[in-house]
Amino acid sequence: MARLVRVLSVLITLVCLGSYADANISIDAAKRLKADELLSDIVALQEVLAQICPDVVLDMVSPAGYPRSGKWRSLLSIYLDFKIKRMEQRLKKLWKLFTQCENSRASAGLQSCSKWKQLGHTKSGNYRVDPDGPGGASSFKVWCNMTTSPPTAVVHHDKETRTFVQGYEAPGSYKALVVYTATTSQIVALMNASKSCQQFLSWECYHAYGITTIQWWVSRGGVKMPYWAGGEPGKYKCACQKDGSCPKGRKCNCDANDEKWRADSGYLTDKSTLPVSELRFGDTGTPRLREKGYYTLGPLECTN
Repeated sequence: MARLVRVLSVLITLVCLGSYADANISIDAAKRLKADELLSDIVALQEVLAQICPDVVLDMVSPAGYPRSGKWRSLLSIYLDFKIKRMEQRLKKLWKLFTQCENSRASAGLQSCSKWKQLGHTKSGNYRVDPDGPGGASSFKVWCNMTTSPPTAVVHHDKETRTFVQGYEAPGSYKALVVYTATTSQIVALMNASKSCQQFLSWECYHAYGITTIQWWVSRGGVKMPYWAGGEPGKYKCACQKDGSCPKGRKCNCDANDEKWRADSGYLTDKSTLPVSELRFGDTGTPRLREKGYYTLGPLECTN
């Protein structure tokens, strides 16, 4: 009889332990599911942070396995509790970093217009950029034309209106200093980070000749340039010389110096000399010849 009682006691204990084990397995499965969900959120948020705040150093978390069976089963529940707590702390820290990055991104700026577009900003407008990153030129605003592919960064200035010139006879006696919405160091940083840059320049003339000798443009380094927009340094003085369309065998349209409205225009593309810092004009001061002209200088545009 005593032996029977002991056997029944052992059986009852085993049944109870089995039920307890089943309950623990169910609880542990729920904990594993929660840990997996937290891990998925952490990995996704880390990827976003690495893109929008590459300067933030992250101790990257990657998926890890859990003890599923064997002698580690008894430690599983304790391990999962510890892991979930650590993950919750990690996720909270990442959200804080994400919020800080979002708040500072507008003031610090991204590297280019393309970076802004990659993050979903597809509407053209003013965006802050920082082409050379921390330690370089300070960030600044450009107009991002998001309709081009890749986007175009546009730096405006105070001489973009078509302007009439008359009454200045001596070479370069009319002077137009160009002031941009960014500093020279900021513009150079933008051009260095851009695939290509260009700036439109036009001189519409009536009996006003002397391209590069009487009318000229000045590089950002203060150098009087020996060619006009559309031409090439050392090769072509003006665009019409390239295709052989200049009148009277001249090298520029305006050098015909006749009583006709003519124009020399095109794009300047040499990043080592851009942007235009100054424009100089003359041969518009003889009343009997009705000498005059109009100049137009477009903004600096960089594929960015």
